[in-house]
Amino acid sequence: MGMITIKFQNLCAFFTKKLADEKQLMVGLLDLSDFYDVPEKHWHTPKITIETKKKITNPNGEEILKKQMFSYEGFPGRCCGHSHYDMTRLISGDILMDVLSRTPGIEADGSAKSILDFEEFLHQGQPLKPNPMLCKARFHFGHGTLSGAELDDVNFAASDKPTVLVKQGVFALHAKLKIELPETDYAVLRFLNSDTEDFVFIGANDYEVIIDNAPAPHKKDSDTSHEHKAETPPNHFRFYYKLLSQPPAQQFEPMPEDPNPEMGDPFCMIGGFGKADFPLAFSDPD
Repeated sequence: MGMITIKFQNLCAFFTKKLADEKQLMVGLLDLSDFYDVPEKHWHTPKITIETKKKITNPNGEEILKKQMFSYEGFPGRCCGHSHYDMTRLISGDILMDVLSRTPGIEADGSAKSILDFEEFLHQGQPLKPNPMLCKARFHFGHGTLSGAELDDVNFAASDKPTVLVKQGVFALHAKLKIELPETDYAVLRFLNSDTEDFVFIGANDYEVIIDNAPAPHKKDSDTSHEHKAETPPNHFRFYYKLLSQPPAQQFEPMPEDPNPEMGDPFCMIGGFGKADFPLAFSDPD
């Protein structure tokens, strides 16, 4: 039995409305260059990294495992003068994790409740009406077990009063999806709206996949003296509100505290919209 472990990091929007009944999950990546009022220094760049080990026979007849790595990177259509990516490996449109010959059966374990839901926690009782199609890339999953990862205490403040605590809770900064793949099966990561090359997962192997929508590296002040403390990383959590047709007057974001580098950055943590509708990517299960 092979295992595909997918980890989601940084500005990944989880759409979970159809997780329980239709057994489908959509995860969208925001391209901040799509929004006119976001400076280039705040743009995020998507990257998919896939690692596995291939069994090979060396000249001495010994079987060894050799590490292999594959990657996709970049949104199409950017013209920023310095970022150039392989045009055949860009990330955009609808992307389907197609597990062949298996009926969709995705589920969530208890830790998946730690994925922050804007409507359930930050804006209770307030319909937000996000538009999933504003995500430049939309991943569709119908198999595996979803869980929260890197749980941490997160304090929230209103955007106009960033130092005044309003809400707090324990939330997943990242998430994982584990998909079991029998040795006789295989799965395909299909890029449905572009000529980006599909990727085939073989059932006999294990794969570690990272889907990351990360900001540019944050440059901190090299002077760490008491007079010149390192600058706090920029708060990109507010960009989730770009998905809303009518953003609420009061918005929330993590408080400006130093993040724990071993856990992740709450300013770019994953977020969810559990009431937003989205098109089904798989046929309804029987």
